[in-house]
Amino acid sequence: MAGLLAAAILGCGLITSCGTSYKIGGDGNICDGSAKCDNTDQGPSVEQPDPAKRRPHSSGDPSESTPPDDDNAEALPPEDQETPSPTRHASPPVGKPLPVALSGSSVPDGVQLTPDSCVMGRCTFQSEANIPIGDSSFNTGWIVKCTIGCGSTEKADIDLQLSSQYRTLDATLGIDGQSTSLAGPVTIRIINKTNETLLKEYTFTSGKSVPLHRFNVAGVTILRFEFLGPLSTSMAAVGSPIAYP
Repeated sequence: MAGLLAAAILGCGLITSCGTSYKIGGDGNICDGSAKCDNTDQGPSVEQPDPAKRRPHSSGDPSESTPPDDDNAEALPPEDQETPSPTRHASPPVGKPLPVALSGSSVPDGVQLTPDSCVMGRCTFQSEANIPIGDSSFNTGWIVKCTIGCGSTEKADIDLQLSSQYRTLDATLGIDGQSTSLAGPVTIRIINKTNETLLKEYTFTSGKSVPLHRFNVAGVTILRFEFLGPLSTSMAAVGSPIAYP
């Protein structure tokens, strides 16, 4: 019974104790009859959130967007939103050919189009060692000679697949020092085989040589060295040929 009475009194906002009436103010503070139970006299009140500004409960639908916390913030339209730039990876540098020796054991596959062999007694050897030409000796190089049925003028050639990847050529041209002392003159021609253009022609006697330094072979796909002369007694020779990109 007492509990019901207390609940009824509290529900009316009035508490009586020892003859003094206490009133519950609108802000929840308890004051006696002499005090004004006014929210403005009891210090600042706590602002209750405006239901209209409460964040709606998400239904889990991705199409429902959550408004920003800042009332002044405006969502950018899709066309104005900044799109992160895709990550770009630098392409690896294109490989550049290195200088290549055109004689010896380190010649790249596919460069020498003429085999090391003798055809009808006309021989080309492109991996010879210790070749004397003029006053010099070369670790590697070519020797061209005739061994069977040789006449006073024989012809042999060596073709190189440069594939337009090289610009210049170094070499020393002449007659092999092991040729006989009566060796006749030998002519060496350098030809752009692709269009049959004669690039250079040299004629040697025994003991003579010509150095090629940065000889221009730019744009040449197939380079031919052509040898003419009494190749049985005058062996044509090329010392340390090297192609540079």
